[in-house]
Amino acid sequence: MSCRGSGETKMRESAEVVVPPGTADGERLPLRNGSHEVVVVRVLAAPPDQAFVRYVAELGLVVALVFLWLLLR
Repeated sequence: MSCRGSGETKMRESAEVVVPPGTADGERLPLRNGSHEVVVVRVLAAPPDQAFVRYVAELGLVVALVFLWLLLR
């Protein structure tokens, strides 16, 4: 792929990169030690917490504990 004068090329590759805590969106991290290749970090916001899902999970836990209690009596 050619950069066509932009100075950047976009490619898809797989690699392991250690992203330190607190890394900001758009920050560039080196791909390998001593390499000029960099990875641009994109940080996505966590999805909003859905109360309904949380309540259903809690209800399932309560039901499971009641059945366990009935079995062990």
